[in-house]
Amino acid sequence: MTETEADDPEAPRLVELVRRQAQRMRELIDDLTDLSLIESGEVALSPEKVDLRALAGETAEELRATARSRDVSIRIESSDGVAVEGDRRRLGQILRNLLDNAVKFSPAGGTVRIRIDRVGRKPSLVVEDDGPGIPLAEQDRIFQRFYQVDRSRSKVRPGTGLGLAIVKHLAQLHGAEVTVASRPGQGSAFRVTFGRDAAEKERLEALRRRLILMGSEVEKQIRASIEALTEGSAENARAVIARDEDVDRLENQIEEEAIQLLALEQPVAIDLRFLVGVLKINNDLERIGDHAVNIAEGAERLAGRPPFQPAIGIRAMSEMVQAMLRQSLDAFIARDAALAQKVIEQDDVLDAKNEGVIRQLLTYMAETPALISHCLELISVSKNLERVGDLATNIAEDTIFIAEAKLVKHHGVELAR
Repeated sequence: MTETEADDPEAPRLVELVRRQAQRMRELIDDLTDLSLIESGEVALSPEKVDLRALAGETAEELRATARSRDVSIRIESSDGVAVEGDRRRLGQILRNLLDNAVKFSPAGGTVRIRIDRVGRKPSLVVEDDGPGIPLAEQDRIFQRFYQVDRSRSKVRPGTGLGLAIVKHLAQLHGAEVTVASRPGQGSAFRVTFGRDAAEKERLEALRRRLILMGSEVEKQIRASIEALTEGSAENARAVIARDEDVDRLENQIEEEAIQLLALEQPVAIDLRFLVGVLKINNDLERIGDHAVNIAEGAERLAGRPPFQPAIGIRAMSEMVQAMLRQSLDAFIARDAALAQKVIEQDDVLDAKNEGVIRQLLTYMAETPALISHCLELISVSKNLERVGDLATNIAEDTIFIAEAKLVKHHGVELAR
């Protein structure tokens, strides 16, 4: 016994208290750092095929000693051959956090069950406990940072209050959804439902490739329609009009496939956002194709007429619109919310260019009545280009929704949820 301990019999208890608080602070810092990295998108997954039964066995073994110290048993119930594509370490972290909570809140003599099965065709992982349960009114809040249902319990079984928030975000990274079923006095069951099997993953990727193909075709249509206008080529304009059927056919194929996936696969989290975004972007791309046709029809009517000064403003607008469309599609391909935001910020500049071109054309019409029909055609082209810019902005907003689950409208303002 040290001299301090001899003088103060409370010293050992205080030292142990400080040690426990320091340990808890370290855990809190570690969890906060981890959650911040996950939320910011800085966590890179290393996907591989993961057998959920094997993962459950490894995780249960890690927590077996803690469970025994609380007189809690862990039981695994699993179907054979249930595997998912994911990051093994991060999937283990999801299961470990859920299992650790279940053990903490189970009474002495209780049992924690890990069940692995399927919901329809979707792999599913369930962790059940015999604990005090969670009131229905609080179940929507338990995945928030630092939220704890009964703070009096945390004094006995300390935690950082971040475990379930980490579970939620890691599950979303894997295209999975976490739900809870619980009643006070009857325990809790946390279910992680993975959003895709290998076949569904391939169908989603095929849909993505088809939408990218449609985007490429629409880009070509806009570029070709402007070239037909600037070159005064009726033949090139008619070629743009004829190719619109290909764009319409792609739109129908993409819409049909996306609706089938929504109806039959019951997607969750990022997969659900992706399909909703695909349906909206698909519609926007088809409308851009229609605007390309409108421009081509104007180019056909103007074919053979000599160009004049206002067409320079149209050309500058078309270059900006094509850049916005290309960047919005690049953002969708890379799920790059920052690039999408840059597209959104250009929309006001494009609107100003459109207003400038129209003012100039109205001046020409007032000064030279013989040019009225020509100027009206160019006003129509300018308005069509401005609408293409609006639709490129829509695609950028939908890309942010897919990538970050944020609803943005009206030049990138995030909507309250």
